[in-house]
Amino acid sequence: MIVISAGRRIDASDAKEERFPLSNAEKVAAAVHSRLKELNPSVLVCSAACGSDLIVLRKASGLGIRSRIILPFPPKRFRSTSVTDRPGNATWDWGVIFDEITQQASDNNDLIVLPDSVGDENAAYVAVNQRIISEALGISRNATGSNQGDGEEIRALIIWEGSPRGEDDLTGELMRRAEDAGIMVEQLKTM
Repeated sequence: MIVISAGRRIDASDAKEERFPLSNAEKVAAAVHSRLKELNPSVLVCSAACGSDLIVLRKASGLGIRSRIILPFPPKRFRSTSVTDRPGNATWDWGVIFDEITQQASDNNDLIVLPDSVGDENAAYVAVNQRIISEALGISRNATGSNQGDGEEIRALIIWEGSPRGEDDLTGELMRRAEDAGIMVEQLKTM
């Protein structure tokens, strides 16, 4: 089995609406750990933003699951705009977790940095979603030697509060892409 994942980042300190408060990180981590143990995937494919992504990557690493990480731009830029810009704590020091997880992926040739999309960050994140799906499909086909689309099963774990923020919600966008690709979607709640 291959798991793809996307979800909410930890809420900003001044967030007007709670979607994933830092106080819920441990509860979400426990649910992610339990689900990954049950699914027992051979590979996880996702990005590496603070919150859902880094939680699932950390839990996968602890379970010995290979992780392929897709970033929209170089790690230093991504780290400052999508990792360390949100609150953390002693357990969830997002910058440290990001550095460890991306180094491990890089060492295993599983860190993919997309060509820099100058000026259009939303397009860059949509490209990450597209690449997450295509990487999972490619790994699935390669695992079984199939060109017919009947490769290893893929499951999507969407970690969020349960509803899109609007038309440009990237978590919802990945969920729609997964469903369109015939991938079974499971949701884990952040609230």
